[in-house]
Parts: sequence; structure tokens; C-alpha cells
Amino acid sequence: MKTEQDNIEITYYQPRHGNQDDPCFHTKSGHSWVATLRHGEKEIAIFCDGEMRINDYGAPENRTTDTQHDIRCSDDLIDLGFDTDEAVFEANENGQFYWVNNSWFDLYDAEGEHLDRVSHDLQDAINEAKELIKEGKNQ
Repeated sequence: MKTEQDNIEITYYQPRHGNQDDPCFHTKSGHSWVATLRHGEKEIAIFCDGEMRINDYGAPENRTTDTQHDIRCSDDLIDLGFDTDEAVFEANENGQFYWVNNSWFDLYDAEGEHLDRVSHDLQDAINEAKELIKEGKNQ
């Protein structure tokens, strides 16, 4: 899916859901393409890097030793009914989730070189990529 913001074309791996900016909703294989931003010859890609592992102990009122689920990718999370940032944040706050590993967003230049620009919010990663493109730092 392609969109354009600030004269910068953004191509997403999948349509963007406004309430899924946490990396947990983009975690697949440890290095998953999320989006690419382009302006002329300038290009920066956003990937979701790292592994995710969440121990889901169930809602506090239903918690038992046999309610634990091992969440490893975004599909697991959504299959269990966690489909927004708010739902994930609430599970964190009430002690339902224990994070063993968490993924993150990182930026890469047109040649695939790692730019070491880490973020834990997709909109922040997009904004960072836009700034780098405007500064001409994609090469």
C-alpha cells in the first residue's frame, strides 16, 4: 500500500492500522520489512528487528498455571485478541504479560545498511526516516 506525506512516498508491507504502532504488531521473522520511504532517489526502509517472546498469563481474574500462552509474533498476539496498542499496554499494566524479548523498529538505507536508528513506535520511526531523507542522509 502506498501513501504520500510531505512529498515523501511511503510503501507499507501491509495496510497501516492506526492503533498498531508498537513493534509487537509487526514482528514476524526477526527482520521483517514494514515500510519504505522514498523521495526521488532517496530511500530509507523501516524493518522490525529482533525476536519477541511474551508470556501471557491470562487476565488476572482468570489466571491459573494452565492459562499461559507463549506469544512469538504479531499473528499470535492478534489471535489471542490483542489487536491494538491500548490492549497490549493494558495487559502490561495489569501484569498479564511478562516480556522475555521485545522487538524494535530500525532504519536501513537504500543499500540495506543498518543506520542504527532504533524506535519502539512506528510513527516515530517514520518521522525519523522522513528527517533523514530531508537531510539527504540515506546514502
